[in-house]
Amino acid sequence: MKRYFWSAVFVLILATYIIGILIPGARHIAETDAVSYWAAAQLLIHHQNPYDQQAVLQLEHSVGFRASVPLVMRNPPYALFLTLPFAFLSPSLFGMLWAIATVLCILISVRLLWAYVRNDGPVPPVVYAFAPFLACVIIGQSSAFMLLGVSLFLRWHQNRPFLAGMSLVLAAIKPHILLPFFIVVLCWMIVHRTCRLFAGTAIGFLTALSIALYFKHSIVADYLPELQRGNVVFTTCIGSGMRYLLNRNVVWLQFIPCALACSWAIWYFFHSEWEWNRQGLLVLIISLWAAPYSWPFDEVIAFPAVLYFIAQRTSLRTFYVLNFAAVAMLVSGIRADAIAYLWTSTAWLGWYLLSIRSTQSRRAQSPFWAAIVKNVRRHHATL
Repeated sequence: MKRYFWSAVFVLILATYIIGILIPGARHIAETDAVSYWAAAQLLIHHQNPYDQQAVLQLEHSVGFRASVPLVMRNPPYALFLTLPFAFLSPSLFGMLWAIATVLCILISVRLLWAYVRNDGPVPPVVYAFAPFLACVIIGQSSAFMLLGVSLFLRWHQNRPFLAGMSLVLAAIKPHILLPFFIVVLCWMIVHRTCRLFAGTAIGFLTALSIALYFKHSIVADYLPELQRGNVVFTTCIGSGMRYLLNRNVVWLQFIPCALACSWAIWYFFHSEWEWNRQGLLVLIISLWAAPYSWPFDEVIAFPAVLYFIAQRTSLRTFYVLNFAAVAMLVSGIRADAIAYLWTSTAWLGWYLLSIRSTQSRRAQSPFWAAIVKNVRRHHATL
């Protein structure tokens, strides 16, 4: 219990901070990204275009949004169903319940993934203080739903493939974040001929899209202009940093890391003994790092990979330092679109690769693994 004391104190302080955000009136919806989801829900429920910039800006100004450029929900049409249960709520109540839903997604994901990577012992309190979790709640973003989708897929892909396929709808609410991961999922479906997983995926996406089409028949065509506008925004990812460093007018530069990661993921899948809790987690965190468009709150998707080595108590001190630095930046009020956050996704990936190396070194020094290596070498020598 002693080893968890200080991490529990740290989590308690952050919980107090988050509760201050959730209290009605403590933070107005116009100060968070949740205002874009509220505006999209209002427009869609009245059969209007949720991607119409002028209509969105008018609604956002009505609740105190001050910027001259609208904050439009850029998620694909099949993700709009997430906002509809809150469509009839007042803006302040919407903001509070949206934050609560975000926290619930995080808590459920933590429990699911802990059972997946370890399945025994208590969850270390420090995992709840993962910096991107805090970013999601503070900024009012939807990335926690994406994490929940990935968590459900990892837990269900073997025993409940149909439900695992349906959970991919949540994982894909920001498809650009996980392109290499989804390519590997498709390869895995084809190689293993998982018809139920494919059926669940198809039915899940068609159902989610049908809900949006019911309210606005032209929703797909309405989304295309917004998809193009998103390319001009600077984000705190490696691809975007590369583009602005070399030539900010050449949009395709920010897709180079993603294209390379997709090619590598296909090669890696067919040249390894695939396990989702090992190779799959590496592809997951590299997908985040190579994403052409991402923010600090999107880094919640690195959590399954991070938790895997936290459960093994590998390189924990390094993780504590990195996470504390990211949390300090968020609490100090540094904007999520600040260039100062360019290091975070690389930090999680670097820590994960360092943990893999530490684990391999530990196994190499173990008498058990040394005996295995010795027997393998002896076997090859007799061939």
